[in-house]
Amino acid sequence: SAEEALVDHAPAAVASQAARLLVRAQRELAARAVLVSGIGIGLPGAFDEGSGTVRFAPNLGWRDVAFLPLITRALADAGSPPVAVHVQNEADTAALSEYEFAGGEETDSLIFVTCGVGVGAGIVLNDRLFTGLQGMAGEIGHSILQIDGPPCSCGRRGCAETFLGARALARQAAPSRGGVYLGVVLQNLWTTFNPGALVVGGPSCESYPDMVPTARQTLESYAASAGVSAPTVRTARYGLLASAVGAAALVLHHE
Repeated sequence: SAEEALVDHAPAAVASQAARLLVRAQRELAARAVLVSGIGIGLPGAFDEGSGTVRFAPNLGWRDVAFLPLITRALADAGSPPVAVHVQNEADTAALSEYEFAGGEETDSLIFVTCGVGVGAGIVLNDRLFTGLQGMAGEIGHSILQIDGPPCSCGRRGCAETFLGARALARQAAPSRGGVYLGVVLQNLWTTFNPGALVVGGPSCESYPDMVPTARQTLESYAASAGVSAPTVRTARYGLLASAVGAAALVLHHE
């Protein structure tokens, strides 16, 4: 694994930087007895797989960016061997990291909630990744938790991201309060989709370790009020590498 900060948020620059990292990884793999069958990429935004377009990525400032042609061209320019390229939202790929590499845990439905600068959910239902009409499914960071609440990067007010996104948590005197809001989000996902598993991960869960236990307690409190058993909530199996591992799983998922 390798990690770099983005030097430029412009789509073409992001594609070029990602392509250079990918080619570096491919060169390392070339020394091993393995066959690279595809490239998977996770992006922090709603990705329309049918058109190869990022419909909405507010924290990058992107709207309707034709990313698949950009990354395909950038890979060719960087000297990448011609293999299939698959792109998806980073929360969706994180969900696939748990689903495709389940380690013996059998479930046909799973939701992965990722908490960082943005907040998103990857949803697997009935053995299929659920992305919605234009890839907008799972954009829970922009579900409304408070009418006329704080302004959000997306233009709305009162979004979940304004209460438990990384910027909001950094401003709070008690960041664990974000865990309560996360618990509300988990409760809403649970009652909407009734998944077999709820998994939580992302940088904020690493930075604020009390968030997940607080979210779990909040969810259990709602369940107890309704007289039902709360679902199990666990942390990401692959930690901060969940989206990257899931991008590899995206290739497997397509194969």
